[in-house]
Amino acid sequence: MPTVTTTKKQAQDCSPDSPDQLIEHYCTRWSLKVLFAFDSVGDDAIRFKDIRKKCASTSDKMLNKAIIELCDDGLVKKNFYPDNPHRPDYMLTERGKSLLAVLHPLHDWVTENMQDILADRKESIEMREKYDR
Repeated sequence: MPTVTTTKKQAQDCSPDSPDQLIEHYCTRWSLKVLFAFDSVGDDAIRFKDIRKKCASTSDKMLNKAIIELCDDGLVKKNFYPDNPHRPDYMLTERGKSLLAVLHPLHDWVTENMQDILADRKESIEMREKYDR
């Protein structure tokens, strides 16, 4: 897993202009997958390989990028150990836990409404195909 360092200039260049930009940033599919991967371990640390298992359909590159961004924003803490080879692990910070607590109701809502949403989506697509020919 390559190490990526964010410089002070890069951090200043990516400062959001509005809360909406941060919401978009945290609601990417990769960030959400990583955050929910922490959900199953509670307060314990988790290794990259374990995050990869929980996010099986995501490439290592995108997982690494999401983890780095979450670390940069203070939602995830990377712990280093002086072993050789290095074996970092990751933990949610209090800020990360508070974001995950907000995401749980969204996840519950989606789970509760998913079948109806998919049925409506299918019906809408069929209607569009029928009348847009």
